[in-house]
Amino acid sequence: ATLATSGWVAGELERMGLAPHTVGLATDLDVFGPLAGVERRDDLVLSLGRTNPLKRFELTLAALGQVDGADVTLFGSEPRLGDEHGLRYVASPSDAEVNRLYNEATVLVLTSSHEGFSLPPLEAMAAGLPVVCTDADGNRDFCRDGENCLMPEPTPEAVAAAIRRLLDEPDLRARLSAAGLKTAAQYGWEPRIDALERV
Repeated sequence: ATLATSGWVAGELERMGLAPHTVGLATDLDVFGPLAGVERRDDLVLSLGRTNPLKRFELTLAALGQVDGADVTLFGSEPRLGDEHGLRYVASPSDAEVNRLYNEATVLVLTSSHEGFSLPPLEAMAAGLPVVCTDADGNRDFCRDGENCLMPEPTPEAVAAAIRRLLDEPDLRARLSAAGLKTAAQYGWEPRIDALERV
């Protein structure tokens, strides 16, 4: 059998004449989830800091430059980006440290042009963190604009407006957080292994 990690990948394989089964990746809900005793801030914007062109880091930066009053934290394996842009950068955090960031932040921002699936938004949802992400192909399987995330057009103005909405609207944050938790529950190891076994 041919397996695909997302509907987009399956579509590309079908164009090659294959008949794939889409299973989707899993996130470890024992690692990524709400933490008791960790207070969620109302001004902390979290994002991956990576120079891979597919991540469109410059778009993220341009959008953040239009958002006043936000405290920005980046994480990943390229700490020089923090130095270059005067931003806090958490270098090579463990999964537990990433989960704590997901529990402290107000919103996760991701502006990739393409992902085969995209685990960070799903991990964030598992922790109850609202997500702003652009359409990145593979994330279409679980990201629903206005339902469990905000999915703006890939322009600095649109991404900035989505970030500002989440910073300014606690009710919207709460609604997206609740929907994100339900989404992530469908992508724990058990349901994904069940899907794989069915194939």
